[in-house]
Amino acid sequence: MPGKSVPVSLRLSEADAEFIATTSMLGAVTPSDKIRVLIKEARQRHAGASNYLESLKFYHGLLAPTLQREHVVEEAQAAHSELLIQFSNLLPEILAYVTANMPESGAKDAMERMTALEKGVADRLFGLFQQMLRLAVTGRSPCYDEAVIIDRLEPILELCDLIKASTKRGKEKSK
Repeated sequence: MPGKSVPVSLRLSEADAEFIATTSMLGAVTPSDKIRVLIKEARQRHAGASNYLESLKFYHGLLAPTLQREHVVEEAQAAHSELLIQFSNLLPEILAYVTANMPESGAKDAMERMTALEKGVADRLFGLFQQMLRLAVTGRSPCYDEAVIIDRLEPILELCDLIKASTKRGKEKSK
């Protein structure tokens, strides 16, 4: 059973009061309900600071209204963007990963944890790069603009060629 409610009085600026009154919050109608939602979000953010699942839940909730608008627009326009889907799936995951794995500045193992964090972020970003490359295989991506990925691929391929040549030279020198 939840604890007893405690009445709290507060003063808000006109701008803050207007924000509370005009902002839509899932399941919250009254200013009191909306302030409870804000407190709940702050608790989730705090809890997620060291807990991956709590952090993931928080970021999913934070992005949910935006992603719902995306789906509504896509439905109305009979359109779909696999690029936005892939990015939208990764965004809360990577934010939660970074939030939950960022060490405190005074932690004894801070550098070890930062190195592991860097590796985890690299894994996620390169996974996204691979997904984007897969979308370019046919030259027509399942996106609003079928050429959105292929049109941006040439500079990436040039960089890959340069990296490959540089790596090959480095290997030859070490022999």
